[in-house]
Amino acid sequence: MGTRAKLGEVTLPSGTLVLLDMGLLGGWSHEAPPTAEPDMGLSETLFVDLEILGPDAARAAHLVAKQEAEREASEEMEASAFDDDGDDDIAFYDIPTGAVESIKMAFMALAKANRLDAHVDVVRGRVPHAERVRRSLAAGLGWGEVSFSIGNAVAVQVPEGAACDVVGERCDEDEECWKSVSVVLDPGEPVRREPSGAVVVEQARLLFGDLRTLGAWKHEESLDGKVDLVFWGRDAEKIARKVDAPALDDGNYGWKNIVEADLDEGLLETLREAMEQRTLMADLRPHSHHYRVLEQVWSSPQESGTLELDGAKVCGFMTSWGDGVFAVFRELDAQGKVVRVTVDFEGHALDDEDDEDDEDDEDDEEEPDAH
Repeated sequence: MGTRAKLGEVTLPSGTLVLLDMGLLGGWSHEAPPTAEPDMGLSETLFVDLEILGPDAARAAHLVAKQEAEREASEEMEASAFDDDGDDDIAFYDIPTGAVESIKMAFMALAKANRLDAHVDVVRGRVPHAERVRRSLAAGLGWGEVSFSIGNAVAVQVPEGAACDVVGERCDEDEECWKSVSVVLDPGEPVRREPSGAVVVEQARLLFGDLRTLGAWKHEESLDGKVDLVFWGRDAEKIARKVDAPALDDGNYGWKNIVEADLDEGLLETLREAMEQRTLMADLRPHSHHYRVLEQVWSSPQESGTLELDGAKVCGFMTSWGDGVFAVFRELDAQGKVVRVTVDFEGHALDDEDDEDDEDDEDDEEEPDAH
């Protein structure tokens, strides 16, 4: 067993634990209809949401959720389990209009085979992300998985009001990487684990939080009207001399705690020109909730942080594996009680063709991105 360490805390007033990519929370609509389409490489394509209707709608929803869960488990949570172009997939949200009829036909076949009086139709408008979570949990599996932005959210039903530590276990051979990270609901020892979906990571970071509190999250909006402007890279020292920028404690250059409205346009143009030449990287960091967590991440040996949000605590952390698709499990004790919710990292990182492009960008030097 690898070394264990506490990453932070999470409190769950509503009893719905949500795990998602913290870097994508700017696309979380909560109780409002989504205003942006997911970027699926389908330009000028309209997306719609679907719902199950009919006398047997609830039974059909449970059957679809169970079937999808069994399929994902049988594929050992590999990335291919989350492709939306499989012939047997029945997805409900962010559906390209051209795929609606095939989903309707797949559902019709499932309903007919199980003698269910139910059908699928297009929702008028779009389904808010928080409502998607509630509908997924209503299917009765104890967990659910829904799409949002270019990623997804995994939700697990837990006791209302739970206050939990978030604990990570390091890899046996590499103390820099997390083998897994768990929300510890109960000190009891788990005796078995049940696959409970998988979380898609596009920004190398995750967040555990309560569904209700996510509506208060300010991703890009500064809480105090101030920002940090930080830059680094091959020409950073030369640019710093040109614009009279101080060196920062982390070895980068720039300014902290400045009023965004006071930023000089000439300065920004100088930075933009250097970035276009790929000799400089720059980051404008509003003092948002995202920033407040990342402040702790940058200074923590666990690369994690805990934030008070709408009267509850959320915990954000870096995966240590970068981007990927990572399996989620509910861990149960001998009485069948869920004592941990765990995301596994070791052996579950997605091998992406875009990694080569990412490595090219890393040649300009890396810095955790606040966006």
